[in-house]
Amino acid sequence: MIKVDLHLHSSASSRGAGFFSEKLQVQESYVTPRQVYDTLFERGMNLFTITDHDSIDGCLEIAHLPGAFISEEVTTYFPEDRCKIHVIALDINEEIHRELQRLRYNVYELVDYLQASGLPTIVSSIGATRENLKPGVTGYVIEDNNPFSYAEKVRELLDTPAKLSKMRQQAIEHMADKGERELLMEMVQKLSLGKVKLRAGE
Repeated sequence: MIKVDLHLHSSASSRGAGFFSEKLQVQESYVTPRQVYDTLFERGMNLFTITDHDSIDGCLEIAHLPGAFISEEVTTYFPEDRCKIHVIALDINEEIHRELQRLRYNVYELVDYLQASGLPTIVSSIGATRENLKPGVTGYVIEDNNPFSYAEKVRELLDTPAKLSKMRQQAIEHMADKGERELLMEMVQKLSLGKVKLRAGE
């Protein structure tokens, strides 16, 4: 089973990026990248990444360790009103990081690049920007701290054969490129589900 946390910060997030951390002028985290890795390993994770704000320095510190891959949380803006949102880009490299940083001042250009690249992404902190998204096309809107919202989006994805098929194919190609046969077989087995119904309490 794959166990991974896809939204974590380390001391490489050297400035506050959320409302309270900005107001208090504190960092998002004071934990070193190696401490993050070791803690996750102790808790049974088998894949490891860090999503620091506009930085991959923390990821580069642990990139040589087993199961580690590079990610970041990109701060981007709607050019018409400078509304800020965060986009998590997963499994990137240094060249992609540089391009994300170049494009991040215009969310439309950033999204075009991410979609053309086929990179797995997560949009967070969108608040009043929902009207700018196309749910199920450019991404999913998930309510903060609402497990039912997460469950509904997973159900929607798994109940849509075309989306599931695309997700399955992308996972197969991604793992095959990395030559990780065991992980590939596990992913294929997980994504070979038919329709999945989620019921309250499960």
